[in-house]
Amino acid sequence: MDFTFEVLKNIRGIFNKIIEDNSLEDLNEIPKGFNNNIIWNIGHIIVTEQLLAYKLSGLETSVSESMINKYRKDAKPEGETSAEEVNEIKVLLFS
Repeated sequence: MDFTFEVLKNIRGIFNKIIEDNSLEDLNEIPKGFNNNIIWNIGHIIVTEQLLAYKLSGLETSVSESMINKYRKDAKPEGETSAEEVNEIKVLLFS
C-alpha cells in the first residue's frame, strides 16, 4: 500500500509542477478540438478522487459542492479559472 501512496504523491507533485511552470493564461487555454484545459483536468482529478473515495462511501468530501459541480464528469470550463482557484487546487493536491 505504501507504494500506491508514493505513486499518488509523485503524480500530484508532477501536477503541482505543471501548475507552477505554466502561466494562468496557459492553464486556462482550451486547445482547439478539446473541451477543457490543463487546470480543469487537474481539478477533475481531485474531484473524481473525492467522489470515488468519500462520497460513494457515504462520507463527507473535503471539497465544496460548487467545486464538485465545476469539475465533475461531463462538466467543462465556464470561463477562466482565477489565480485564487488555482491556488486552492494546488493546496488540495496534497491535503
